[in-house]
Amino acid sequence: MAMSAPQSDDDEEALMRAQADLELLTAAYPDEITIHTPLPCTSFPISFTMHLQSTNEASSKAIKDSKSTITMQMKSGYPETTGVEITTFRAIRKKSIELAVQAVKDASLECLANGEESALSCCIAAQQVWDECMQDEADKLVWEEERLKEEEHVRLDLATQDDDIKWISGVEGCGIVHDRKSTFQAFVCYVKDEDMVRRALRKLIDGNNKIQRATHNMYAYRFTEILTNKQQSKGDLDNSEKTKTHILKHDNDDDGEDGAGRRLAQLLATREDDGVLVVVSRWFGGIHLGPKRFAHIINVARELLVKCYE
Repeated sequence: MAMSAPQSDDDEEALMRAQADLELLTAAYPDEITIHTPLPCTSFPISFTMHLQSTNEASSKAIKDSKSTITMQMKSGYPETTGVEITTFRAIRKKSIELAVQAVKDASLECLANGEESALSCCIAAQQVWDECMQDEADKLVWEEERLKEEEHVRLDLATQDDDIKWISGVEGCGIVHDRKSTFQAFVCYVKDEDMVRRALRKLIDGNNKIQRATHNMYAYRFTEILTNKQQSKGDLDNSEKTKTHILKHDNDDDGEDGAGRRLAQLLATREDDGVLVVVSRWFGGIHLGPKRFAHIINVARELLVKCYE
């Protein structure tokens, strides 16, 4: 039967120093460290795993992650000629674990250069980097949550304001068409002046995330503004009558779909619509439709306009 070689005094001293390092490590991280080598250690290599968890209460509540680990080992010659070496690591968050692994390597090299035990230093370095990464993620989550809340407040404010603005939306079969992954949808609103046009566009687009994400929101409007003036009769300053001036106002916007606004304006003029704002939103599906896109824009707008004037 083969006999194992007797350990040298140097090996015994190295094992004692490794054992002491592990005791410090488990005292500092009683719940985070798993030692895979039976204690007391009688030979190298000595293997242990650190389970990375955020020590910051706020970030630990925001981010649940119990699967991030770094497995390390001490080999013969530790800590004078070899430092702590990483054998495996795993995590859902790739960037964060890579930063933690690099922190372990840097701490190990620094301790090795000074002939110092490095297990505790490596784990402290990994935990510090991990906490920083988790705090950054938690801050981003909080910021995103606040941003979404603010958007919702804006949406609700817009929904409750401008009660005189009433949008009519196209639906499947009337005012919506799909073609090769692109979608076109029409919206119609009754308007009587330019201020109402501005408020209507703001309420429609700013109050709806889906419409905000549309590739194009082209529109046209047409209304008659009535101005009232007083006209005095000759020879009688007290005898005056009111005269009304009718001014036709119209405008359009392509929103990047060159020529679409002009075509919508022509549709309103041809139909002689008055007091109306029409918007057509397009969500581009990745396939260019050529001139067919203008046919879809006009058709969904016409369908909804016809429906509104029934």
